Amino acid sequence: MNLDTKMIIPSMEDLEEVLGNKGFDTICGVDEVGRGPLAGPVVAAAVLYPIGLVIDGLADSKKMTPLQRERVFEKIINRRLVCAIGVIDNECIDKMNILKASLMAMRKAVMDLKRSPEFVLVDGNQTIPKLTYPQISVVGGDARYDSIAAASVIAKVTRDRMIDRM
Repeated sequence: MNLDTKMIIPSMEDLEEVLGNKGFDTICGVDEVGRGPLAGPVVAAAVLYPIGLVIDGLADSKKMTPLQRERVFEKIINRRLVCAIGVIDNECIDKMNILKASLMAMRKAVMDLKRSPEFVLVDGNQTIPKLTYPQISVVGGDARYDSIAAASVIAKVTRDRMIDRM
């Protein structure tokens, strides 16, 4: 769907609220982790987050302790929110570069959702290439929007668990 996001979003102040007022029921938040570490995969999560949902303790995963992230992760899972993960391993990262790998992981996460998103909010300064859903990227979005914060928590806990197993 080709959609002019400037027509939908007049301001970046509260995208989730504006989108809800425009008739959207859920927002797909997308975030990734693993761009900074020297080892391991990049992991992205996509979460279909209902407009107006409040999950106690939800915040940017970087500002949470591991225990807080685990608790919020369980709350997200127990709410049965639709989530998907995209993982790109270190060999692919080395071949293509971390930015391309991050965007590929994000695209994989969105495309693996069991339900199509109505609108995608991406943490960062770039939108996801070759994605047919309307989307906006937001720098620092994981600290501003619950949909992206939920994806941040899912991605971080998933990657931490993968690294612990390694």
